[in-house]
Amino acid sequence: MYKPAPAEEELEALATVIRSSSDWDAESWWVPPELWTNTIALMYSGHESLGWEFVDRAWQAGFAGKHKQELIDHYLRSRLERSVYAPEIVVMAESSELTMPPSQPVHTK
Repeated sequence: MYKPAPAEEELEALATVIRSSSDWDAESWWVPPELWTNTIALMYSGHESLGWEFVDRAWQAGFAGKHKQELIDHYLRSRLERSVYAPEIVVMAESSELTMPPSQPVHTK
């Protein structure tokens, strides 16, 4: 599962595309699916911290306001917690000294 991290320029370009996407819909709280899929790809490839950072970098400024964390919990954290790969993500993070921010734990069941 481990892959080298994408180049900084590649991540920033991708974040810019996602941030400026017309798929953001404040009325329905719809977030471009590419935000979640790219974040999970980073995490599954051994870059958990970079994945959490990517969410912030690609997030459209002001979108969902105080509900941002709810959306992240619902669409990302819940998927990670149910993933069969969750234990491997934790092991990779620990072995490379990457950790999820304290307010964003993933627990395996």
